[in-house]
Amino acid sequence: MSRNRYPYPRDEFDQVDLAARPKEVHAAKRTTWSRIWPFLLVVVLVPAVAILAVKFLASSPNSPLADLPGIQASPSDTPTQSTEPVLEPTAPEPTPEPIDTPPPSVEPEPEPEPEPEPPAPMIDYGIPITVYNDTSSSYSGTQRELAARAVGRLGAIGFSQADRSHDNITVNNATSQVYYGIPEARDSAQAVADTLGITLISEDATQAGAGIAVSLGDDYLE
Repeated sequence: MSRNRYPYPRDEFDQVDLAARPKEVHAAKRTTWSRIWPFLLVVVLVPAVAILAVKFLASSPNSPLADLPGIQASPSDTPTQSTEPVLEPTAPEPTPEPIDTPPPSVEPEPEPEPEPEPPAPMIDYGIPITVYNDTSSSYSGTQRELAARAVGRLGAIGFSQADRSHDNITVNNATSQVYYGIPEARDSAQAVADTLGITLISEDATQAGAGIAVSLGDDYLE
């Protein structure tokens, strides 16, 4: 509203002292102290408040700050600790597990060595053989051709030099016998005895010479 249209008369309140009116902020210059003292106040008060807060927290026994180096609670605030050593419970020693020991090894019994097989008989099918009919009735009835039939049995198994004789070589007419003259003819004499069923075999060079002699006695069975 302009002054020309102000309806009321002027009074003491309308008298304004221009010299005493407030100045603008940028109108007057501030002193150095007025500018730095707020910063000094912050620098001093903030560390002091922080130190007091740390000491207060450290005085509590459950405070995590109590273990920090350089921060210790006052003697009146810390509980009295006993100087006696605290024995911690010891864990029982573990029972050693049994060691499985392998059973003693049992060595198998050695198998008996097989008996060596006897050497194959050395039979000479070309050895000379003489067959004698020494029965007590050599020239009677069925005994007359007894030696000839024995020679035929020997020839059937391969003895090619077997022959008969009409002479007698023994006075013992009861027992049949095979003679061989040399040790090398032992196997051949055994083969002759097995073929004719004779059990008595003996070495006699006088009767057999270098070959084999067969005496057919009364016990001989065809």
